[in-house]
Amino acid sequence: MRPKTAIISGRWSTYYKNHNPYSHINMEIDKIEGTVSFLKKLGINKIILVGPSPEWYPSLPKVLFLSFKNDPMHRLPERMWSGLDESIQHLDKYMHEKADRLDITYVSPFNALCNTEGCLTRLGDKPKDLVIGDGMHFTPSGSRFFINSVLANMSLDK
Repeated sequence: MRPKTAIISGRWSTYYKNHNPYSHINMEIDKIEGTVSFLKKLGINKIILVGPSPEWYPSLPKVLFLSFKNDPMHRLPERMWSGLDESIQHLDKYMHEKADRLDITYVSPFNALCNTEGCLTRLGDKPKDLVIGDGMHFTPSGSRFFINSVLANMSLDK
């Protein structure tokens, strides 16, 4: 029995050198092509590439604390750009283009969480409602939100 679907995911920013996705230094990300070719030869007909998630520096909890501390009304923003690694947006675009060239499905956590107002920071008012628990890893609440907003609408049997 062979799987019908393969999902490729990783911490892509690790391989994203010099914040230039079009640099020759990004050969590790370009190795996705070999992986996709291998999976297609195995007969896996649905391949999903999951792009990078927003990354907060030094971490989302610290960025939110500083925002809370510096706001005279002590509000916690639901969305913000402050503290985000801006290069992730460029990496997301590069990987989307790569997925299109390889004729595979691309899922963008960045697009699922971010809009013109910023990236989603929390889903409610409790600590467990943060979307990202550190700099880049989804919390259980963030994972559920991501799955429900993006992957739940995909047919994995195609």
